[in-house]
Amino acid sequence: MTLPIDLLFARQVFPDAPETALQFLAYLLRSAREGHLCVSVTDDLEPMLLEGAKLLPPSLFEEILVQKENRIYLRRNWECENVFLTHFQRLYQSCPSLKIGSLDMSQEGLNREQQLAIQQAAESCLTLISGGPGTGKTYTAAILIRLFLAAGIQKVAVAAPTGKASSNLRDALSRLQQSCEVKTLHALLKNTPLYAELIVVDEGSMIDAPLMAKLMSAVRTGARLVLLGDKNQLPPVESGHLFADLATNSHNTIELKTCLRAELQEIVDLGEAVKNGKMIPAEDLPEMKSFIKMVMENPSQVLTPLRNGPYGADHLNHLLYLEHQRRGAETIPILIKVNDPLIGLYNGDTGLLMRKEGYALFSNGRKFPEYLLPAYEYAYALSVHKSQGSEYDQVTVILPKGSEVFGREMLYTAITRAKKKISLMAHPGILEKVVASHAYRQSGFNVIFNHIPDNLKKD
Repeated sequence: MTLPIDLLFARQVFPDAPETALQFLAYLLRSAREGHLCVSVTDDLEPMLLEGAKLLPPSLFEEILVQKENRIYLRRNWECENVFLTHFQRLYQSCPSLKIGSLDMSQEGLNREQQLAIQQAAESCLTLISGGPGTGKTYTAAILIRLFLAAGIQKVAVAAPTGKASSNLRDALSRLQQSCEVKTLHALLKNTPLYAELIVVDEGSMIDAPLMAKLMSAVRTGARLVLLGDKNQLPPVESGHLFADLATNSHNTIELKTCLRAELQEIVDLGEAVKNGKMIPAEDLPEMKSFIKMVMENPSQVLTPLRNGPYGADHLNHLLYLEHQRRGAETIPILIKVNDPLIGLYNGDTGLLMRKEGYALFSNGRKFPEYLLPAYEYAYALSVHKSQGSEYDQVTVILPKGSEVFGREMLYTAITRAKKKISLMAHPGILEKVVASHAYRQSGFNVIFNHIPDNLKKD
């Protein structure tokens, strides 16, 4: 269903168009806003939209639209996808300039999947390592970096899409005795091309299409790019889902499937069930007063798919803050909203504000006066998107009305934020709809990949 704002804009761009053409243009605008890079004009479309696509005037394709085979794009999305595809093929078909000989991984505590991932990175310019929670992605990355440095690779760049994700990666690598500078992806790409011989990027599922295109184009031919992530997580906030497209289709993908942390197995099993479209146990979502009381008496990190509405993160944070104050609590969970590299706090960092004492506590014992904090919001409840890249001991996931517009990838992401305990509460009928749907985003990647000559594809 197209929205009035999309139809209004379509009429401004194309005032004399037939109604069916306007409906298709509005549908294309809505699809782009929802993160799709294109619309496939096939028999699966509603007849009215299919007819409308045929009535689009040539002038639109000179200005704002592009058609490739049966796919129609907004021009900006086509240009982004074209840059991505061009440099993907360049890296995919290239061989590393600096050869790495036989790697001795026998003493590194790696399983077979992790060894294959490192060997793949040694032999290829482009490697994807995809895996769920507890499968050892970060450990694999740390050993990979150490072995490659020992083998003669001198220039290494490490990054993640957000400040929070880069901070988490930095801490994890440090715990594994592999200290190195970790930047946000935006900071890394300020100066391009990249002169690093090895580029390792974590949380690949969070990288939107424009940023992925910029990353691919910045990697020099002969350098190695290693992307880590979980292909089953939520798509990026903005356009595309290119990490999942790559991980699903590219022969250069190694999937880590073995959970290495026994305490996570129950949570991993729940996530696996959701990933496969199976129903999982859930309680009924209580009415608001009972829910607020439950959260106050059984503290856990609340995750909701919604930002707005009665059970959206903003409203829940307001109510929980008021109840917190009424009960005389002195610590307030907060979420940093902007990057402040000068003091080392980044968008997505969570901490505890000790308002009476006038300071906030963050990970690794870091303490900051309240007056120095960058902009923040309360964090009793977080949207699932904002929780990406983080882990919490106990998580309460709620699925209120409105959650049905999200696919099972959202629920999988929410469940796998928990380290010890997960509680799931849903409005009647919503869980079934969420589990039954996919957060699929259209792009031309699958078509283009299938057109690469077989002799250039790597087994």
